[in-house]
Amino acid sequence: MRSRPSLPLWKPTTKSLSLKLSIVIVNYNVRHFLEQCLRSVERAMEGLDVDVWVVDNDSRDDSMKMVSDKFPWVHRIENKENVGFAVANNQAANQSKGDYILLLNPDTILPEDNLRQALEYMSDHPKCGALGIRMFDGAGIFLPESKRGLPTPWVAFYKIFGLSSIFPKSKKFARYHLGHLSNDENHRVEILAGAYMLMSREAWNKAGGLDETYFMYGEDIDLSYSIEKSGFEVHYMAEPSIIHYKGESTKKGSLNYVFLFYNAMLIFARKHLSKGYARMFSLLIRLAIYLRAGVSVAKRIVQRISLPIIDLLVFTGGMQVIIKYWESNHRFIEGGSYPDYYKWGITPLYGALWIIGLLFLGGYRKPIQLNRILMGLVLGTGLIFGMYALSPDDVRFSRALILLGAAWMAFGVLFLRFGLSLFPSLGLGFWKTGQTRAGFVGKSESFGVIKSILSHSGRRVDLLKSIDENELDQMLEAFDLNEVIFDAEHLSYSRIIELIRKYSSRGYHFQIAYPSEGWIIGSNSIHTQGETVGLKKYALASADSRRSKRTFDLSIVVFLWILTPVAIWMPRLSKLWWNSFAVLIHAKTWVGYAGNGEGLPTLKMGVIPIKQLNNNGLEKEVDEAYASTADINTDARTLVRFIRTGA
Repeated sequence: MRSRPSLPLWKPTTKSLSLKLSIVIVNYNVRHFLEQCLRSVERAMEGLDVDVWVVDNDSRDDSMKMVSDKFPWVHRIENKENVGFAVANNQAANQSKGDYILLLNPDTILPEDNLRQALEYMSDHPKCGALGIRMFDGAGIFLPESKRGLPTPWVAFYKIFGLSSIFPKSKKFARYHLGHLSNDENHRVEILAGAYMLMSREAWNKAGGLDETYFMYGEDIDLSYSIEKSGFEVHYMAEPSIIHYKGESTKKGSLNYVFLFYNAMLIFARKHLSKGYARMFSLLIRLAIYLRAGVSVAKRIVQRISLPIIDLLVFTGGMQVIIKYWESNHRFIEGGSYPDYYKWGITPLYGALWIIGLLFLGGYRKPIQLNRILMGLVLGTGLIFGMYALSPDDVRFSRALILLGAAWMAFGVLFLRFGLSLFPSLGLGFWKTGQTRAGFVGKSESFGVIKSILSHSGRRVDLLKSIDENELDQMLEAFDLNEVIFDAEHLSYSRIIELIRKYSSRGYHFQIAYPSEGWIIGSNSIHTQGETVGLKKYALASADSRRSKRTFDLSIVVFLWILTPVAIWMPRLSKLWWNSFAVLIHAKTWVGYAGNGEGLPTLKMGVIPIKQLNNNGLEKEVDEAYASTADINTDARTLVRFIRTGA
C-alpha cells in the first residue's frame, strides 16, 4: 500500500471565487439538527455562489415544512419512502449544477469561514478530487473517521481485533484511521467520511456518484476509492474544523449498527477486492459480528455481577482475618483451628446468602439506598441462621462468627458504597448524582428564555448562571459547572466550535441555544419552549439534603478514625482528624459556605470552605449556588481537593 504524503498547512487566499457550489443534505427525522445545520450553512455561504438541496427520506416530523417556512431558498426533494443515503444524495447531486458538490450531514455545524476556505483549497490543488475536514463530536472530541485508510483485509483485521487501539500511532496497525498522520495537519489520505465530502463535479461524474447498492454506511468508502481510481487525489484539511454530532448520537455499540456497517464492508470487498481477498474479508466480517455480539453480552453480564462479586471477595477476605483472631483468642486458645471447608466453603456461602438478601430487597438497585441495604443484610442474616438451625451438627460452627460476619458484611458493604460515592459517574454511591449545574453564555436578555426552555423540558437543572464570555474560565471553576449553553444568536459558530474544543478535555456537556426560536440542542437532545416553572431554589433547606449531608459528615468521621495511625501524622489529614470530634457532635460540618451565608439556609461552620475565593466578590454567588444544589459529591470533591492541595 502506497504511503500518503503529508501536505503543508494551507493558508487561504483572499482571491474572489467565481465557482458555484451545490450542497446536498439528506434528512430523516432530525428536524432541529437540520435547522441548525442550515443556519450554519446560511452564514457560511455569504458572498459565495451556492445552491442548497435538502432531500427528505419520508420523515414523520415537520422537517420539510420547517425548511419551506424558514429557508425558502433551499431546493427540496421529498421522497415518499426511505430510499437510503446513496439514492437520496444522487437525486440532488445529479440535478444540481455546481462546479463542486458538498455532501453534508444534517447533524453538522459549519464555522462561518469553512466553505470559502474549502473551495479555495480545492482551487489551489487541482489534482484533489475530494476533500474532507477535521470533525469533532458534540463534546469537542476529535472524530477519527475524519481521515481513514483503505479497509483492506489486514487493515480491517487490525481494527476488528483491537490492534489499532493498542498501537494508535502505528503506521501499520492503526492504518484504518491513519493514526500515524497528525490530526492537526493537512494530508493526502484514502478514505473520507460522508458527513462532509467536497468533490469537484468532474471527480463525481467520473466516479459515477454513490453506489446505490449500499443503503447505509460504506458509501463514502466506496466513493472515495472510486475517485482515486479515476485519477484524482483525496485530501484531508485540518481547519476550519466542524462539529458532527454523529460521534454521540449513533449507537455504535448496538448489534444493528454492527450488522449494517460490516455488511457494507462485505459489499465493498465483493466490488473492489479480488475473490480471494473478498472471501478472507467475508470471514473477518463474520468473526467481527460474533465478537462484537459476544463482547456486548459479556459487558452487560460483568456490569450486573461485578459489585456483588466485589462484596463477596471483601467479605470472604475479611472473614479469614476474623476467623483467625477468634481461633487464637477464644475458640482454640490451646491450639487447633476450624477446618478449611468452613473457612473457604461455608464462609463464602454465608456471604452469598447476604448478597441474595441484598438482591432480593433491591440493595444493588440504582440509586443505592441505605434502607434497602440494611434490610437486605437483615434478610441475609435470617437466611443464614435458618440454614444453620437446619444443618447437621458437624457443619454448625460458631454463631458468634455469624454475628461477627454480619457486622463485617455491613461495614464492608457500607464502606465500599461510601468509596463509590466519590465517583459519581458510576451511579453506585449513596448520594444523588447527575446534578446539572449549567452556565449560559449569551445575551443577558435571553437568560430568562433559557430558564423557561429548560424548565419546560422536564430536565432538572439545579443551578443556572448567566456568564460573560470573557469570564468563562473563572465561572466554570467558581460554580463547579458541568454544562455550558451557548447562544447561537449572539456568538458565531466559529467561536462556539472554538470554545467547545477548548474545554472538551474537562468533560463538560455542551448545548447550543436559539432563544428567539425557543429551543436548545445538544448531542441527541432537544429542549423546546414552554411555560416558566422556575428552577429549584435552595435544596439545602430540604430535610433530605440535610440528612444526606449529615450522613456524609459522619461517614468521613468513621473513615478518619479508621485511618488514625496514618491521619494524625499527615498535616492535612491531621487537621481533618482533630476536627472530626466537632463534626461528630454536630458543632461543625466538613464543607461550609465560602462567605457568611447571609440569607441562605443555616449551615454549621465549615472545616473547609466550599471555595477559596480570596474575597474576589463571588462569595455570595458561590454560596447561593451551593445552597441551591446541595450536592454531596461537591463536598466529596472539596475534601479530596483539600487533601491533595490544601486549598
